[in-house]
Amino acid sequence: MLHDDITPPQQYLLQVIRDETPEPKISVFYYTDVMQDSGEVLHSTEKHIEEIEHGISNLGEPIRSGPSVSLSDNFECVGALHVLKPIPEIQNWTFR
Repeated sequence: MLHDDITPPQQYLLQVIRDETPEPKISVFYYTDVMQDSGEVLHSTEKHIEEIEHGISNLGEPIRSGPSVSLSDNFECVGALHVLKPIPEIQNWTFR
């Protein structure tokens, strides 16, 4: 998880780590990966949402609202990833 000066306080950039070692990946392999100008490979939320939309499009017209993608106006589905340690900024937001 990376955070820089232009990233909002509750948001983090997700750096892609190798499967076999705890080192960052140095090349893009999956559709949801993007490489920054700095050479860091990051997980793209936008591409992840597009992948979900594509995956459910055969069931109906996907409805998108911010980070949410669903097939109904009655509920929102937002993806989440598990983190190994609590992050104060995020903990405050989830307990609201």
